[in-house]
Amino acid sequence: MVSGTTYRERFSIGDGRHGAFQPSTYSQFSTGGDVSGNIIRLDLSQYPELQVTRFELAAGWTLQPSGNRGLVIRSLSDIQIDGTIQCNGANGSPGVNNPNTMAAGGAGRCGGGNGGNGGTTGQAATNGSVGEITFAGITGGFGATGTSGGGGGGGGGFPKDLATIPTAGAGTTPGTFGGYSITDPHMRNLGGGAGGGGGAPSGTWSGGGGGGGGGRVDLFAYGNVIINSNLSVNGGSGGSTAGNSGGGGAGGSGRVWILAGGTFSGSGSINAVQVSGGTTAGGGAGGNGSLGRIWGADSTGAGSAPLNPNPSIGGLSNEGTAAFETGTFSLTSSALDFNNHHAELIPATFARTVVNSSSGSLRILVRGSRKGFQSESSDVIDLNSGVGLGLFRYLVFQVDLTNNSATNPLALTQFQFDFTKGSPARFEYRPIYCGSTQKPGGAWLGWLFIFAVWGLLKMRGRLFR
Repeated sequence: MVSGTTYRERFSIGDGRHGAFQPSTYSQFSTGGDVSGNIIRLDLSQYPELQVTRFELAAGWTLQPSGNRGLVIRSLSDIQIDGTIQCNGANGSPGVNNPNTMAAGGAGRCGGGNGGNGGTTGQAATNGSVGEITFAGITGGFGATGTSGGGGGGGGGFPKDLATIPTAGAGTTPGTFGGYSITDPHMRNLGGGAGGGGGAPSGTWSGGGGGGGGGRVDLFAYGNVIINSNLSVNGGSGGSTAGNSGGGGAGGSGRVWILAGGTFSGSGSINAVQVSGGTTAGGGAGGNGSLGRIWGADSTGAGSAPLNPNPSIGGLSNEGTAAFETGTFSLTSSALDFNNHHAELIPATFARTVVNSSSGSLRILVRGSRKGFQSESSDVIDLNSGVGLGLFRYLVFQVDLTNNSATNPLALTQFQFDFTKGSPARFEYRPIYCGSTQKPGGAWLGWLFIFAVWGLLKMRGRLFR
């Protein structure tokens, strides 16, 4: 949870389901296992949120997200960034000395919108798009109209004040700047920046393409966030051109949101700057994109002052202080299948690792099932009691934790136990009972045979020799 003078916001550090993100595991996160060129190609449709036990982006490596959504990292320990996260919008393509050849708009990244295409003799310049933004009123920069060389409008977004809003293109019939909002200082609305509009052509040159919107990067950590490189979500520059054609509008810059339960530090920098539109010789220049947003808070309340963010921490008079929630919390695992009905948990081997044990109380419960918890009920066993729970194929664990400290929280980092999985040759042999009858008034005519399965098979073998 983070709180300032007028605002409180809960945030989650995830459940660690994706394991550790570190050099030895990069190929597991990269599409097709391809890490050639020291690039981790992260598909955000597969990982809409990275929920890791630890995040480490080593120096010399680039994290290159793809997909129309922001990059969200939730860590059960630290987040350390020494490499490059590629969430800037791409620059718009420059105009071409052929009015019939289109200059493409730059691609938005990490949820930013795409830039509009520059105009040609046969195709009008197009508007930039908004990417993942759903906030009403946010739009991409508008493409310049006509063939008189107007510049494309800058992409919209969430600037922190009226001095940093996107601007319109210049020249004859330029594109209007994109829609923006300065009413969301608390990062409630998702999205990066919107794309810039394309520039208009002239008789000899095509218009420049609009820049792509900068992306969204959210970093939430139980421990420390350390940034020793440049973390940028800048919009792409508008494409420049020549002759009397118009330059493309720049993309709006995105946002960076960092909340750390420990400290927030590093020798790097964070940027979401206002980017310029494309230039031209005799036509109109493209408009500037919107300024982006940065907000960081940690347990000290110092925010990201050591990182010289540009722009400065946006929107709040006090960046706020991150703290841990107090109270009682319960978490239940999914069913674990041991694939053997004779699996037996051994209570004597149970061990756990707890941090700040004096800050609260903790218990771990286990429940067993033979049928996948479909119909039968079973007892709940407290692992601390030393009582065993045996002969179950499925186990479910429940953690009940009470935390009484907002600064030094009780935390369970791991627990472990041993179990016997039984033997594939172990079966339950049940006796076979042959029936008996008795005539009224007569002697006992029937008899009772009790054979084990193996004994019955041996007799059948003798009878049929």
